[in-house]
Amino acid sequence: MPILEALRDNFELALVVTKTNNQLGKKDKRLNFLECHPALDAGSINKIKKVEADLYVVAAFGLMIPESLLKSPRGISTINLHPSLLPKYRGPSPIESALLNGDQKTGVSIIVLDEKMDHGPIIAQEEEMIDSDDDFITLSERLEKRGADLLIKTIPDFVAGKIKLKPQNDSQASYCHLIKKENGQIDFKKDATEIIRQVRAFIHWPGSFALWREKNKTIKIIEARLQSQLPEPPFTAAMVFKTSDAKPAIVCGNGTIVIETLQLEGKKPTDSISFLNGYPDFIGANLS
Repeated sequence: MPILEALRDNFELALVVTKTNNQLGKKDKRLNFLECHPALDAGSINKIKKVEADLYVVAAFGLMIPESLLKSPRGISTINLHPSLLPKYRGPSPIESALLNGDQKTGVSIIVLDEKMDHGPIIAQEEEMIDSDDDFITLSERLEKRGADLLIKTIPDFVAGKIKLKPQNDSQASYCHLIKKENGQIDFKKDATEIIRQVRAFIHWPGSFALWREKNKTIKIIEARLQSQLPEPPFTAAMVFKTSDAKPAIVCGNGTIVIETLQLEGKKPTDSISFLNGYPDFIGANLS
């Protein structure tokens, strides 16, 4: 995790607090870890306070921070790294939301943590452009790196009281919701552009999927692209047809998408041409 590595390499890390043992993958044996799930209980809070850290830094934590931890024992405000240009996309899914909405740029914000969600004054921000082929994985990796670099540059001046805080403009705030499994269900009545954005936004979780009705099995679309070709009429939204380059495509409410990589329920991901070799009856299928 670039953020943790950057903090470890530039500061003395007294304690790393995580939700679960596997949240950070393989743990660095040089660091002290505290697992607290499903919440920061009184015991965990006491252990954090006993460390007497100069500064608390919150990043990708996902649990509410109690009021008692909004300042360190030294009296310095707790800071939070958020992957959006606040006050845009307050909430738990800012990266997915930027991709779903077709934004051309996003960024990272370091704020003072307060009692409200992603609400505190801004300490520092940096923009990150969104490429046309970005998905959640590629964009989140760049934002993590940018956020890590920004933390390293910002923390010394913040602790020294050299940064003028900028209150967020609540009138410009927007909010994003927690992504649920059912959000991955594809509605082929939507515009093809919207569906491509969904595939890219949800590639990590929950995926983008539809039911192959004739087989009563779920199809997950992992990679897809826009195209202008339509099948011979009559055709309806959610119908699968074969393109001129022998790949499966799906009619949408407006436009079509070509599937590059997909996964049938119970099977491994495969490229779409190989999939058609095994399941030629996918052409002509109806998805829902």
